[in-house]
Amino acid sequence: MNLMKTLIIALNSKYVHSSLAPWYLKAACNGVCGEVKVIEFTINENPESILAAVYAERADIAAFSCYIWNIGQILRIAENLKKIQPYIITVFGGPEVSYDPVELLQKHPFVDCVISGEGEKPFPRLLKCIYQKHKESSAASGKTPVSGDLTTSDGEYCKGMDSSGECRPLLPIVKETEFAARVSDKLKEIAGLTYRAGDAVESNPMDLPPDLSEIPSPYSEEMLASIKGKIAYFEASRGCPFSCSYCLSSADEGVRFFPMERVKEDLTRVIEAGVRQVKFVDRTFNCNKERAKELLRFIAGLQTATNLHFEAAADLFDDELISILAEMPKGLIQLEVGIQTVNIKTLKAVKRKTDTDKVFKNIKRILQAGNIHVHLDLIAGLPYEGLESFKESFNRVYGLKPHTLQLGFLKLLKGSSIRENSRQHAYVFRDYAPYEVLSSKYISYDELTLLKGMEEILDRYWNSGRFTIVLDYIIHNYFTSAFDFYLDFYRFNLKMNKNIQSVSVRDLISLLLDYVKSIEGIDLAGFKEYLKIDFLASDSSGYLPTDMDRISTDGFNDKCYEFLRDQSNLAAYLPAFTGLPAKQIMKKVHFELIYKASSVYLFDYTAKDPVTRRFRYCIIDNF
Repeated sequence: MNLMKTLIIALNSKYVHSSLAPWYLKAACNGVCGEVKVIEFTINENPESILAAVYAERADIAAFSCYIWNIGQILRIAENLKKIQPYIITVFGGPEVSYDPVELLQKHPFVDCVISGEGEKPFPRLLKCIYQKHKESSAASGKTPVSGDLTTSDGEYCKGMDSSGECRPLLPIVKETEFAARVSDKLKEIAGLTYRAGDAVESNPMDLPPDLSEIPSPYSEEMLASIKGKIAYFEASRGCPFSCSYCLSSADEGVRFFPMERVKEDLTRVIEAGVRQVKFVDRTFNCNKERAKELLRFIAGLQTATNLHFEAAADLFDDELISILAEMPKGLIQLEVGIQTVNIKTLKAVKRKTDTDKVFKNIKRILQAGNIHVHLDLIAGLPYEGLESFKESFNRVYGLKPHTLQLGFLKLLKGSSIRENSRQHAYVFRDYAPYEVLSSKYISYDELTLLKGMEEILDRYWNSGRFTIVLDYIIHNYFTSAFDFYLDFYRFNLKMNKNIQSVSVRDLISLLLDYVKSIEGIDLAGFKEYLKIDFLASDSSGYLPTDMDRISTDGFNDKCYEFLRDQSNLAAYLPAFTGLPAKQIMKKVHFELIYKASSVYLFDYTAKDPVTRRFRYCIIDNF
């Protein structure tokens, strides 16, 4: 029977996401601090259900992993947990609590201590201090404490009931409610620990970050079983070579790397566990070019269908690295590049060292290869960037035609230098997570609200990958810029009281059709034909939406079968179907006559392109 039980609790943003930090902490404890268990939930679950599940564990210590997306939920759960288990020790850690631990403890009496920074060293030391006190208490009393506590009808706390229904009382030390009295006198030796000591709050300075080769791997069999079918988070390094003022990485100095052989071994095990995607959390995976090249070559040799996502600095790519990327299997790699802005003054103000021209040049080369999904980021609300400046940034980045363009909004994170200097730019921001900017010297709340609405349009239409042809057609023929189109589309929906959140694809098509009808001089018939191509490239149901008419001619269906019976046609357009009967092939493909293009389009519904996430199609010559 364990002397002490610690529960490490993670609240992920979605079910498909996994958590990495708790498993690092468990591995660091290495079984020397009693029982340590990781338990994961999502922020979308009922807080009462989470509370009940945590309480049912009967833990002595509850450790919470805190981020901007879960801190609100965690505070409510921890507060109520302390009410029903007054003697449980609550430990907070993570980036959301690392930079104001004293204030946190002063404001929230149900939090016993906070570990700032990386926890692999201080967390097990803290548990050992508590564990040692339990052992000393056990020796003094001659009893063996066990994990958990229950409450009898008269309010007495106990560890559980024996076979006769009698309460087994807690040890006196466990009945102490003051945190410092329940642990050893070595708290001051634990770097990065902030804790209660009577009426005072003590805070120890953080130590130098650990050598990553000394940190045990989090990828135990238990952890790997928990991430099957999910997005697995992975790191080959910690820290960032840049010092962007809006990022928490600016609080660290330099980059530390895990040993390459360990990275390869862990990565292989994670992929073999059957995860949906491996998402590297390295701030800049290619900051060391030679390591990046070695890692990419290793990944190419794994022959896996698992997608791997990296955050990269595009201006650090050299010709060799771009050549390696161009040779990667299609859809294997996904790159996320944070361009953020093209305003030189803004880049300088946020201490972001970027060769913008080289970034654009390299991204174009990567996109031209056609084998890698490219995700680009912009941030609205940065210093010296008003609406007109942001419009220029948006149009230039959108012009690259990335597969995904994320329009984010500046967050003044705790510990970031931009937050510390927020008065310089007259920043007004939410004082609760995620601390998003509301206005500044350069951009108003009204303008940010417009960008918010525009971002929703961008995400549902362009980023979905379902409307690429028709969006290009509208913007090229009827608008001076992409920014003008998206903003005008949002304003139309706002005026018509239309909401695009949580609507179906067919509803999105109807909304777009309603809007297009309001564009002066629009060739509606031509628009519908291009929209039809987009729809058929994304949907294999065969059922066209309302207002999207199917055009046919006499004998068209017979011509389609005749086409499929000709083996030379199959060799040219559908080589995978060579030798199969036309009737069988017809179940996997679709022919559509597009008058605007004066052509017949052939859609292959056997598989989606892993990069564009659309079905393959081509134009048939001389049909």
